[in-house]
Amino acid sequence: MSLLRSLACGLLAVLAGVAGAVPAALIVQQRTPKRYDSDFNLTVAHQLAQAIDDDGRVAPTVWSMTDPAFRAAVEDGVIARPKDNPSMDEAFAAAERMRVEFVLVVVAVRDRDEAEGTLILYRQRKEVWRDAHKAGVSQGGKFDPFATAATLARTWVERLAAGPWKALPPRVGPRPAETGAGRTEPVVEPAKPVAKPVADDQLLPKLAELMRQGDVPQIVALLRDAIDAQPLDLSRRRLFVDTMLALGQPRLAAEEARRAAELFPEAVEMRLLASRAYAELGDEAAAREQLNEAVARDPNGPLARQALGEAALLDLRPEDALQHLLKATELGSTGELLFRRALAYALAGDSKRFEQDSQAARNEASAEPAVALARYSLAVRLADRLVARASRDGASALQAARIGRTGGEFDASLAALRRWADALAMALRSTPVPPREAKAHETRLLASNLLLQFVGQLQDAARRSDSDQLEEATLTLGQAARAWESSRPSAAQARPAGKP
Repeated sequence: MSLLRSLACGLLAVLAGVAGAVPAALIVQQRTPKRYDSDFNLTVAHQLAQAIDDDGRVAPTVWSMTDPAFRAAVEDGVIARPKDNPSMDEAFAAAERMRVEFVLVVVAVRDRDEAEGTLILYRQRKEVWRDAHKAGVSQGGKFDPFATAATLARTWVERLAAGPWKALPPRVGPRPAETGAGRTEPVVEPAKPVAKPVADDQLLPKLAELMRQGDVPQIVALLRDAIDAQPLDLSRRRLFVDTMLALGQPRLAAEEARRAAELFPEAVEMRLLASRAYAELGDEAAAREQLNEAVARDPNGPLARQALGEAALLDLRPEDALQHLLKATELGSTGELLFRRALAYALAGDSKRFEQDSQAARNEASAEPAVALARYSLAVRLADRLVARASRDGASALQAARIGRTGGEFDASLAALRRWADALAMALRSTPVPPREAKAHETRLLASNLLLQFVGQLQDAARRSDSDQLEEATLTLGQAARAWESSRPSAAQARPAGKP
């Protein structure tokens, strides 16, 4: 390094210290070995640097020759012969020579259509924070590595800002840009368009239009922009989560709901939404964790009661579901509570109360398309469990009928089958059918009618000891199961990561 450049750098360091310069971070991405002749590493370091730079609390440098600051350190001999995948000691030593306060170590590995990443924050060679996160963003039905890396990066920066970097101020004003040898001047950036409040006459109509088109990538972009414009507006995050759940994107919903719950600890509903999203993903442990967190914060609140009622409902426990939902409606009735209570009455076999609550829920339905889709999605989730239970119980009842066990226990099984079949029929008419689900709904209704037909055939066959009719009942049960299964592709097409 020349004497003149050394003096210039030293002067800049002094001036930066006087001006209260932001602390710096060295980002090191650890690479994992290739598996099955494929590189599963997801390059996220530069996306992380961009997200940190946009936030402005910390000045990032990536361990890469494509990063100007890192390249300058190598060319000036501050870092000698850097490895592509440095050890921790090598990274710490380089950070100390560069006078960098933080070291961020990131590992991100792709597995099929999602990526799992871990970010570790070190200060003075000691680990002070760690976060593991999964993300998977698809565009046109294909995994998008750049959007996924950006999602991981944005999530981590939000969590750093809410955690170990909370005391550091974000950037205020324009970002400085280097214009010459050591000189900086403000960049006049074009004004970023700011989204209006969620309830205005711009965002919701645009969202409704995109929902009708089924353009999921554009919906995600629209709602992400709305959140970025006003990150402390919880209603925008809630709208994103509700919409993603309605569109069958539970992973995106779970990520945003959990992020919102961490940013707004008092927002119990975000924990509950995260629990629902994880349940749809099949991650029961994470779903239970989020539900327990919500209940612990507000054990007797209406939202916690609603979530507990919904969980019992999907476990096919109508008595427990009604206990929670009736208590919740005492604290304040809403259309969503009434809808869930209607489903619980359907499960309990109380058709009169089911009709009353389902009609009341329709009267209080929101105009937002995401809410209508979410209601139908819940009804289908319940119906799916009913079909699975009825198929399993039906097969057992058929076996009992074949060997002549048609006493009191068999009659109880028939009564239970009738209740499941009736509940399925009620669940499918509990809420208006979204247009995009119309074709799949017809197939679901066919499966429901076949299941009712099966129960009648089984009852007659057992009463008459008619082996031929028993075989007909067996065929009908199989047809019902196949019809329900065939409705799944249409349901999936209504919830793609792209246009249907």
